Amino acid sequence: MRLYYLKEISLILDELKIKHAIFDGALLGFIREKDLIEWDWDAEISIKYNDFKNYKLKIIEQMEKASIGKVTLNNSYSNPKINIILNNNYKYTIQAFHYTKDNEYIYRKLYKYPARFLNEIENITIKQYEFPIPKN
Repeated sequence: MRLYYLKEISLILDELKIKHAIFDGALLGFIREKDLIEWDWDAEISIKYNDFKNYKLKIIEQMEKASIGKVTLNNSYSNPKINIILNNNYKYTIQAFHYTKDNEYIYRKLYKYPARFLNEIENITIKQYEFPIPKN
């Protein structure tokens, strides 16, 4: 069920034409276990801050319409994110990354990655679902 809802969230972002990628622990599970990590309690999806800023209300509207779970917003500049929390306390986080002035890195409150992790995307098939992930 966790994978199904992650795909639903990804499809909503696709419909809104928001480039996104599975990140962090969810990505680790996809690569290492070909599934979400069994004991992990959340899945992360990353987007660009400009998309977050411009589409956050539309994202929230679509997530609420899909009735996946309780939707919350952290609108702070340093830690912008939308959480979708299921009844069993599993959480999906749409986290927004800023770009450095030279566009070489993406960052948020506690993280900094090469920008290619969000710029260069490929798809991976997990079970019967296809998801965007950072290339290589």
